[in-house]
Amino acid sequence: MSDLTPMFRQYRKIKEAHRDCILMFRMGDFYEMFFEDAQKASRVLEITLTTRGKGSAMEAPMCGVPHHSAEGYIAKLVRQGYRVAICDQVEDARKAKGLVRREVIRVLSPGTVSSPDQLEGAVPNYLCSLLVEDSGIGAAFLDLSTGDFRLAEHRGPGRWDQLGNQLAGFAPREILIPEGTVLGDRLPAQIRDRALVQERPTWCFSLVSALRAVSEHFGVVTLDGFGLEEFPLATRTAGMALQFLKDSQKSSLSHLGPPRFLRESDVLVLDPVTLRNLEITETQGGRSRKGSLLDLLDRTRTAAGARRLRDWLLRPLVDGKKIGA
Repeated sequence: MSDLTPMFRQYRKIKEAHRDCILMFRMGDFYEMFFEDAQKASRVLEITLTTRGKGSAMEAPMCGVPHHSAEGYIAKLVRQGYRVAICDQVEDARKAKGLVRREVIRVLSPGTVSSPDQLEGAVPNYLCSLLVEDSGIGAAFLDLSTGDFRLAEHRGPGRWDQLGNQLAGFAPREILIPEGTVLGDRLPAQIRDRALVQERPTWCFSLVSALRAVSEHFGVVTLDGFGLEEFPLATRTAGMALQFLKDSQKSSLSHLGPPRFLRESDVLVLDPVTLRNLEITETQGGRSRKGSLLDLLDRTRTAAGARRLRDWLLRPLVDGKKIGA
């Protein structure tokens, strides 16, 4: 570090705190990427890989994108399964004494995309928090773009099948699990192929942390009003999901709806085989939306409406009065 320029010392310090991300480092009118991040990004984004300080002790692979058009490049990296940390200049360069102060203002990943420009309009974008213990499985599903927040807890011999059905329906883009969790082939194949699975520190899934995170966010003293008093595993995943979003988005998240507990008895459970055979959201052959039941029925006018219709088809109601309403 002592041999680096002040700018590279600043870069290395920020990168050390975001080692699992591609760090986009604001320098004037560009976001620059260096070293291994530059090599990855140049390949995915199909942009030129250059070298900073060529021939000197400070030589470093580098690539960059204009800040005014960065959203498209960020979306492409996220779609390829990368986490991206946006490091911006947080003071006026003209007034800075010495090196301009920079901070990471946002971390984007497959499960935390919320910009309409980066989302497939009719498809939800769920983040899943998953806790597996001998006593059962807890799960939280949260869509940052709509604020939809649902919880589930499964116990007994059929718990993995129940979880698999929910994962097939929500199709999360990112799954958070405690460090050391071994899932193996427990997840449905289509989820393993699609989702970014991330390990988080085990203390993040503690009940104490969860109770504090959820109660503080929703301004309540207890979680009894959410019907979670009997579901500690689900509560712990809710706290993890909330804390993860707060840490990565660095915003209030005031649009998030209160957590709703998913009960198997409220809906008709459609397993992955049924969804595929009935071609509910995509065809069997080309896995295309065109030709599916959803494509046939969808006359919605907004992205939110399209996502709601999709949710209804994946989790049909079983109560006659609710169906009639």
